[in-house]
Parts: sequence; C-alpha cells; structure tokens
Amino acid sequence: AGRARGRAGATEADVARAVAGRGQLGLWLDDAGHAIEFVASFVAARRVHAPEVRLVVTSRERLRLRHERLLVLEPLSSEHGADSEAYALLEDRLAAQTGVVLDEERKLALLRWVEGIPLAIELAAARASLLGGALDGEGRLALLRGGYRDGAQRHTTLQRAIAWSWDLLTEQAKVALAEASVFRAAFDSVVAHAILTDPAEGPSTQTATTVRDVPQPLVARSFIRLVDGRLRLFDAVREFARAARESDHAAAMARLDLRVAEDASADESDVLHVAGRVDAGATALSLEAQVRVRLRACSVLRSVGPAEQILVLTEGVDRSELAVDLAAALDVARAEGLRMVGRFEAAREMVRATLDNLGG
Repeated sequence: AGRARGRAGATEADVARAVAGRGQLGLWLDDAGHAIEFVASFVAARRVHAPEVRLVVTSRERLRLRHERLLVLEPLSSEHGADSEAYALLEDRLAAQTGVVLDEERKLALLRWVEGIPLAIELAAARASLLGGALDGEGRLALLRGGYRDGAQRHTTLQRAIAWSWDLLTEQAKVALAEASVFRAAFDSVVAHAILTDPAEGPSTQTATTVRDVPQPLVARSFIRLVDGRLRLFDAVREFARAARESDHAAAMARLDLRVAEDASADESDVLHVAGRVDAGATALSLEAQVRVRLRACSVLRSVGPAEQILVLTEGVDRSELAVDLAAALDVARAEGLRMVGRFEAAREMVRATLDNLGG
C-alpha cells in the first residue's frame, strides 16, 4: 500500500487494490485528520476493491461515510473516585515515577484539573512532583510537558498536541475558538451569538459564519464539547486559543464585559469572571456598569460564596459619583457580606447609614 501511494499519480483506488487479495487483513490508520479527504476516499474504494479488509481509523472528526461505525472516545471519567478509569491510568503512570507520593484527594484534584484527557493524565503523572499548589487555575500548557521520547513528537507536550489539530482549522474556526475562550463554563448558542458578533458593527460575513456555521465542526473535532445540550471548551483548548489569538479574545472579552453589565440573566461563572476583571481595573466599562457587575457578582456570591469576596467587591468604590440607588444597593450588598461573615454590628451600622443617606 505504501508503494502504491508513493507512485506518481497513485489514487485511493490504487492503494485499495494494493491491499486486496490478502485475506482477512486489518489496517489501523491513526490520526487521519491530516489527510481526511484521501483516507475517506480510500475507505470508500476499499469497499469495492478489497471488501475483506477491515479498517480502524482514528481521527478528531468522522469520515462522513454511510457505512462507517462511529465510536466516540470521551475523556476518562473520575466520577467514581479511586474506582474510575482515569484514576487507574494515573496510578499506573505514577508507579513509574520514583519518589512521587500523592494522596487520593490530590490525585482526584489532578484528574479534575486535566479534565480526564488521557494524554494530559500521562503528562501530569510525569510532572507530578512539580505540580505544587492548588490545581484550580491556568497553566496547563506550561506545566504539562515532558512526554515519552519514544512516543509521537506531538504528544510530548499538551501544547503540541493541540497545535497539531489547530493548524488544520480554517481562519474562521480559529477566530471562533479565540472568541469562545472568554467563557469559563458552558454556554449556549444565544449567548455565543451575542458575544461572537459585534453589535456595534453588525454581523459581518466572517462573524456570521463564525456564529452559525463553525461551532459544529469544532464540536466534531473535539475542540468544543456538548455538556447537557450546551457548548463548552476544554480548559486547555481555551488557554491555547486565547494565547494564539489575543486580539480576537480581547475583542470578545469586551463584549462579554458589556453583556454581564447589561443582562441580568448572564451565566454565574461569566459574572464572577467579569467582576474579577472589574475589581482589577481590567475593563473599559463605565463606573455605573462596573457597579452593576459588582452587584450581580454579590448576588451570586450570596448563594455560592465565599462571603469574603462580597466585601472585596464592595469596598474602594467611590460612591460620590454614583446615583443614589446604586450607591445604596452597593452598601446593602456590603452589609449582607458583613452579616454572612459574622460581623453583625458592622452590618447593622452599614444598614443604618444607608437608610440615613436615603432619607437625606
């Protein structure tokens, strides 16, 4: 088959004929995404010229042939703790690391951080002694490296593995991923349309295509996954796309800032993310819009905590430039935060001062 493919002008049918007549032959075609059109044509030709040959094809996207049988390989689950597949893989790889001892809680935290991706689990095991601190933030691409020398080059770091498939994307798909990287959790198509299209300029041809046409291929290629009917980026993909196309990410982030300030139905994770940006002075929102974001975040924090963050978001804001109702709402939110952390007298004083201001 290799000789047939190497000949000038050899076709997919030529390759299929080259494997014909060899009995119950099994072929494994790994990572077909980089030659998806040729592989699909070869598989179709094989049904005519070598029907006895059985094929297993791995790819980030399906061949879209009528007779293919699709087996979707999901990330390994750690839902059942030490009895899960992900945990077993991590244990096996850690056993090869000298002097690395992790307790069960740390192992489960590590599995959640890498989202059950087998390659990421292997790389994390290899770097386990260097993964200090809390595993709840960014930095996967910088830390998950150092794979086996006898493995594929693209599997030596998580960044190379993602880049291998990123390079196959269209320009519009890359823009879409960079824009979608603003979302920290799952999002739906309605929110995507609001963020991935600039309302001031109207939907251009590119952004319209990005919103309506690109997400499905990105789902098919496992850059975006479906979670309970909503879209979600893998965290490592989100980090990669943001770094690869910073200007597209920044433009979408500005639109998300504005949406959170104006839309009371914004996702809780987006509200908290934008509130953190507001508190860090990283947005271009007006003072009034910033306060609305702070208030929405305080409302979320009353349910999910931590209460101390309410106090952070409600201090250091110049009330003198705010409308009376907004200033009062901010003070009431702060009083609630004080109550939640057990500072009851301070909370009462804050409420009394707010009522006095409203009365004046």
